Order: sequence, then C-alpha cells, then structure tokens
Amino acid sequence: MVQTHGLTHINLAVRDLGRTLRFYEQVFGLHEYGRGDGLVHTKAFGRHDIVTFVEDAATAGLSGGIAHFGFRLVNPDDINCAIAEVESAGGRLLRSWRVRSRPPLRLRRRSGWLRN
Repeated sequence: MVQTHGLTHINLAVRDLGRTLRFYEQVFGLHEYGRGDGLVHTKAFGRHDIVTFVEDAATAGLSGGIAHFGFRLVNPDDINCAIAEVESAGGRLLRSWRVRSRPPLRLRRRSGWLRN
C-alpha cells in the first residue's frame, strides 16, 4: 500500500462505484465509512482525509476546474513501489519529472482522473 500524507477532502464523480472503490482501496488503503444515495465516503485508517465518490457517468472524468490532485509519499524512495501499485490496480504512468530532487508522476486511472 502506498503511504501518503493524504488529502483533506475531495469529491469525485465516477462511472462505476465498485471498480473505483476497489482501485482506491488497493492503491491508497481507503475504506468505506459511509454511503448515501449514489455516493460513498472513504478514508484511510489513521488519517483524517476524506475522499467521496459519487456515481455520475455524465460528469465522470471531467475536470470541473480540477486538472489533477496529488498524494505525497511518506517516503519518497517508495516511488517505484507506488508506480507498481497504481499499475497493478489498472492505472498507468503518463509521465515523470523531477522537482526539487523528488520525482513527481502523472498517473491516470481508467476513469480519466489524473493524479500527481
């Protein structure tokens, strides 16, 4: 599992709640803690960040002003493990570059969401 400092909160439109939940559980350790009509609230154990997924095929993959979002690794040396974890969960590496000696990545989930 990729160790991050996490997000505070984000709400993402997705095409398939089940597939999305499996991806984020495998890669980031998010688990469901609440469910409503067409949406699921998730968070990682021991963290306060919340990611909500709403099933909405019409807006899934559209940016709505958000070009990407990022997770910061607890240990930057885990970058190759993070790439492997994302790829094994169905994502792919789009490009990689270095900023202040850390290798940021641009990864894409099949739903279209980009994350750095």
